[in-house]
Amino acid sequence: MHRFLPGDYIYVKVKNDPVRYHTYINNIFDDAVVLGDDTISYRAIERTYTGQKKFLSGLGKTMFQVGIGLFVIDQFNNVVVQGNPATLDSGVTTVSLACVAVGLPLWLIKKDGEEIGYKYKLLAVDERSPFYRKQN
Repeated sequence: MHRFLPGDYIYVKVKNDPVRYHTYINNIFDDAVVLGDDTISYRAIERTYTGQKKFLSGLGKTMFQVGIGLFVIDQFNNVVVQGNPATLDSGVTTVSLACVAVGLPLWLIKKDGEEIGYKYKLLAVDERSPFYRKQN
């Protein structure tokens, strides 16, 4: 759920318009929103984009880095510290490969935005509503 107030920045795509609007919310009405100088009906908004980082994307990046780092540290330990030839230890390689295999898709698959429709709806709320966010 995203809550917007006048003065917040929003990034939206309007139906049948290739232009994406990235501007501030000037005013909010019951059936439309004023973005900068343009008044856009809620029904005309096709998709909203948020610049928020997703938890799973950050987790995926961390898992990928841990998997690569674990493999590099193990190889450094085998070759430089212990003086052995470079070999693939089955335990370390399995854990490293699992971290990379799970982390890479989580890191790269990102949601482009929320399409307004069945699952996500735009709603103007009243001050008495539990969804209302007070202005600071």
